[in-house]
Amino acid sequence: GRVCDAYPAASLLEVAPSGLTGYIDVQRDEVYYEVSAWGPGERRWVIDWGRVACPSVERLDGAVALGQRVGTPRMSRADAERFSGVVGEAWAGVASLVSDRVYPDLATGEAVGVGMWGIDSGDRTAEVYHFAARMRGRVVATKGRSGVYLGSLYEEKPADRAMEDGIDEPISLLHINVKMAKDLCFARLHQVSRGLGAIGWPDPATCAGDLNGFLRQLSAEHLVTKKARQEWQLRPGRRDNHWGDCHVGNYALAVRYGLREMDSEELAGRGAPVGAVLRTSGLTEGALRAD
Repeated sequence: GRVCDAYPAASLLEVAPSGLTGYIDVQRDEVYYEVSAWGPGERRWVIDWGRVACPSVERLDGAVALGQRVGTPRMSRADAERFSGVVGEAWAGVASLVSDRVYPDLATGEAVGVGMWGIDSGDRTAEVYHFAARMRGRVVATKGRSGVYLGSLYEEKPADRAMEDGIDEPISLLHINVKMAKDLCFARLHQVSRGLGAIGWPDPATCAGDLNGFLRQLSAEHLVTKKARQEWQLRPGRRDNHWGDCHVGNYALAVRYGLREMDSEELAGRGAPVGAVLRTSGLTEGALRAD
């Protein structure tokens, strides 16, 4: 699902030269990711998405017994070091994504990397914490929370369990109000104006990835009412929403790190970048329909 070279990501970076976030959703044996560029007025351009193999530590030879000890009152230093090493092996592809993936700026010729990655810790939590510790400063662990327990879009706290998993230096855990973030992000999928919150998509004529498959995951959920409360659930017949979670997580990162508030007179008044189109025609009509 990598956006192909024919799609000039650099033209996006002329609008948001340092405003890139990436988000990773962790599954059993792979991760999904999305990269977004951000500009003034919460304008957003989806420039990359895909999957990376990442076998669960418990499925690696010799790691099952060690994995079973994770989550005990305290891992020994020896076990923690060994576990971190196994995580490093299993997560090598994800580490390469975080460290090596860059996007060329056609205006300057410079390669621009993602400023901050978020990674969901709801599954394979100990592995995620050790990976975030190894990639400290480039990756922040996140946790989805209900709006009942979190009144704002996000709240950042130390990851208490990380100490139990043998990580001596505390890491941050970004709690995300999933309902609040999904309400905003999913509404904007249907926005056609170029104003506040407009989204730029790759041109399907030059995009190598399965754009419709990506967008179907973005639209996999709908609002249902339960006990007088609304919540997002998968639509009937839809199974996967991993890229949708990445899309939402990226917005929370942009808010947390101030990228959505970028405001520059130099950038003011520029139109949508070359190579990106807004959802004004058939680009996402099929992918975003409810059925």
